[in-house]
Amino acid sequence: MTPRTRTIAGFPVPGLLAFIGLIGVGYFVVVMLATVGIATWGDVSTSTWEQGTELARLFALFWVVWLIPTYLAPYVAHGVTRREFVASTVVFVVAEAALLAALVTAGYLVERLVFEAADWPHVLTDDHAFGSPTHAATVFVSYGLTFLVWASVGAMVTAGFYRHEGGWGLVALPVGILLLVPSDLAVDSGGPPFLEAFLDLGGGRLGLALLLCLPSAALALAGAWALLRDVPIRSKTPAA
Repeated sequence: MTPRTRTIAGFPVPGLLAFIGLIGVGYFVVVMLATVGIATWGDVSTSTWEQGTELARLFALFWVVWLIPTYLAPYVAHGVTRREFVASTVVFVVAEAALLAALVTAGYLVERLVFEAADWPHVLTDDHAFGSPTHAATVFVSYGLTFLVWASVGAMVTAGFYRHEGGWGLVALPVGILLLVPSDLAVDSGGPPFLEAFLDLGGGRLGLALLLCLPSAALALAGAWALLRDVPIRSKTPAA
């Protein structure tokens, strides 16, 4: 049977996005339990979820790095073209970024309730595109851009190493690192000094993040397609 390639819920396997969401919820619970531990032996002075989300971008990256080498060969073997596979991967990247951004946004809102109940200050330590963790729309867009860029770069770099371990992969890696830079505008310090200079002149952080993150993600995904469009398929030896 030909694998489903264009439904969000069915690619690369049914239920993967739901599984990712469950892991995200579990991770939030772990962070809140860690917060209780911090409060038991010290003071909670800032949002712990803010620090916890640092790992989320690696989480977004991981699934794409795993997806391409694991499923490209089986899908092509079942009659799916490389173009269809890459198109489905792009849909997955966007859906994953939106899902993780929604989880992060909900996490901030739930954390707010917990902190208010415990009388802890719910403040941020880093400079973000959103002024408050309760600004749900801005939080969602900010993290969505970050996850989109990281997952897209993951697709490009993985495609490079899949095509040629010592050649295209080593070319794609530094290019990918450069394409990650704009994501700092949304949820970190703001990026390189020239970007900070723009912001000092009155540029909006979220607007600039949109202006730079979307092309970065598009370039990374275009690079992934260029590397995979005629890539030789590696056959895997079945496990004994």
